Amino acid sequence: MLDESEIIKSTIHLREHVELSSNDKIDNIENLINQAGYELIKKDFQNDFSGFSKYAGGADYIIGFNTRHNWSTEFKRFTLAHELGHLNIPSHFSLLHQKSILVSSPGYYSIDTIEQEANIFAINLLAPPNIFKSKLDELSISFSSLKKLSSYYKISLEAAAIHMINLTDDDCSFVVSNSEREILYDIRSESFFKRHRHTTIKNNNVDNRSNVYTFTGNDDLIEESKLKYWYPSVQNDFTIEEHIFDLGYQNKIGTFITVDPN
Repeated sequence: MLDESEIIKSTIHLREHVELSSNDKIDNIENLINQAGYELIKKDFQNDFSGFSKYAGGADYIIGFNTRHNWSTEFKRFTLAHELGHLNIPSHFSLLHQKSILVSSPGYYSIDTIEQEANIFAINLLAPPNIFKSKLDELSISFSSLKKLSSYYKISLEAAAIHMINLTDDDCSFVVSNSEREILYDIRSESFFKRHRHTTIKNNNVDNRSNVYTFTGNDDLIEESKLKYWYPSVQNDFTIEEHIFDLGYQNKIGTFITVDPN
């Protein structure tokens, strides 16, 4: 796995190539793809993948976006930024010349190292960490702040939650589960790790005392709960807020957890 700082350097190089500073928002990523000299193909590829990067020979490279599903604008932007990662991270670029094409599946979490690296590239390209952190420092760690940052950068709530957790000094975590209430993965802030040590909860079932079981998928849900419902080995009876929302793909549910410091 590449160090995140190396991946961020690749986002900076791409921004410099298309004459964007770290302060410049990327309002139209399709224009950026064209400016960078890549061809973009958008169509129904009769498959469930979200996108691909392709070496077409010579100096020609193609980014493909699959329109088969009704993806959100934020999902599309992240997918295209992810594919730009494969074309701009040096080790991915070399691999692409060997394999000719790299195909990406929907979702932020992957066990594939190059997919994880391309996701890191995507979020740091769309929301440069130094600028994102400065905006985050002006806000409280809350679902309202999450929605503001998501809207400002035109990124999904899932991507904004993960970026926020990686950059905040506060206690919070983010859990993704499926329609069967099985936990697919969770991300915890550094502060959370230090104060609430717990083993992995991946593949566990969501505790039936959680408000996830009352979530209908129609509207975001914010309710109080207990940290031990999610992380059973935590000794103290911490009160938390569960901020529950539909991720917008494959019936996945996101729960953004903030811990009451009192």
